[in-house]
Amino acid sequence: MVSISRDETVAEATIVEELLKFSEFEDFDRNRWKPRKKDILIDWKINSSCDGFSFQGFDEISGKPFIRLRKIPKTRDDAFLVAHEIEHIIRHFDKQYLEFAKSSVITKYKDEEIVDLSIRLGSFFDDPIVNSFLHDVYHFNPIHFYTKVKMPETVKSLNSSGDLVDDLTRLKRALFYSQCALEWDSIEDKVTLRKWRELKRLYQMKRPIVKRMGEELYSMAKEDGYDTLEKQTALFDKIANKYTIDGIKISSILRVNHVL
Repeated sequence: MVSISRDETVAEATIVEELLKFSEFEDFDRNRWKPRKKDILIDWKINSSCDGFSFQGFDEISGKPFIRLRKIPKTRDDAFLVAHEIEHIIRHFDKQYLEFAKSSVITKYKDEEIVDLSIRLGSFFDDPIVNSFLHDVYHFNPIHFYTKVKMPETVKSLNSSGDLVDDLTRLKRALFYSQCALEWDSIEDKVTLRKWRELKRLYQMKRPIVKRMGEELYSMAKEDGYDTLEKQTALFDKIANKYTIDGIKISSILRVNHVL
């Protein structure tokens, strides 16, 4: 039996004490986060089994926000991730975040799989905006995280499986691809852009259908825009009416619950 580690709740001071030595995080903490702390109380959790590098969400019972990390953060990349998750929660409280709801249409997929799709959609819309904001306003540089952490794990995933998957998994992978493409739009470093082109070529070899869908999603986002809730809602409607899961349109499976 595979053992799954449990969340360990820690104080915020434990999370940020090593990160304040980085000027960009200190600036973010002082000017962006501290003014909001009294209104937004976050539970900080450490879990070595954390899905992804970091994750933010809301407790199903209390509704209180939490941020889950794989380890106590120490590096500049960790500082970027922590600021990234805090900014997601701030945007949520500022009503700048789409919320999705599952419809009553029955599919072969479990509820948690559909919920995961809604999370992937949220990342597709929000992550490029958050990262650009952190870069432009607080001078975080995500390049190292992209090239040293995100890309290697993506390459490892690409080499472990191909394109022959179910519709839901393929769509999730395409959303991840297009999210990456939108994130890389703000990168000007030539070496990093070359690595992104190499990753795109690997996608073409390993997951050509995912790449094609991802490029479609990227083009739709660039053509219609996604920097406001109104544009995001319109873009979701366009995506939801174009793509299907086992012959069922996404619009029949998920809907925008309300603009928070």
